[in-house]
Amino acid sequence: MARRGVFVMGVVLCAALCAGALSACDGGPDPLVTETPSISATPSSSSPSPSSTVTAEADLLAQLPAEAKAEDLDGAIATAEFFVELYGTMLQTGDTALWDALSEEGCEFCQDGSDTAASLHKQRTNVAGGDVTVDVRSTRANVAGDGFTYVGVVAQQDAITETAQDASAIETSPQLVSGLILKVRFDGEKWVVSGVDKVEPGEIS
Repeated sequence: MARRGVFVMGVVLCAALCAGALSACDGGPDPLVTETPSISATPSSSSPSPSSTVTAEADLLAQLPAEAKAEDLDGAIATAEFFVELYGTMLQTGDTALWDALSEEGCEFCQDGSDTAASLHKQRTNVAGGDVTVDVRSTRANVAGDGFTYVGVVAQQDAITETAQDASAIETSPQLVSGLILKVRFDGEKWVVSGVDKVEPGEIS
């Protein structure tokens, strides 16, 4: 059973576009109000301040490899490879923060991955294995005329064993090898993943 594998998520972008982009590759209650409210009281807010949000994101992005911070093709490739390999760690820890920071709104594959990891963590399911490794020798990339860069990778995901908190259920998924085409763009600060298409490994060439 391989329902947790990053490579088996049913997400399809425009295959023709992706293939074309790679074809020439080289490489609760209300608060109480008193009759005499204090003039020094300030409203509370459950939302983080803009500065705290910026700091949090900066801390996350500091985890990226140095080469992923470049606004060039090498940066796009490094980000794509890092993003794919991050999936296994995310399943094991349930920490989706960095994955989410690199995912653009509307990326179904990205959201599916985040939801899966969060669900496992919420259910207190222990995940062993599932590490993802990209074969960097097979990575191909191309800057397309649609404003996006397409990065094709061949990745292996190790076998996964999922164990319920009370050990009442154990599920396993086999080792998987797949091709993935990541549609990425630079948002002014970092590369973000706009979509992912699953293909056969041999199509990454």
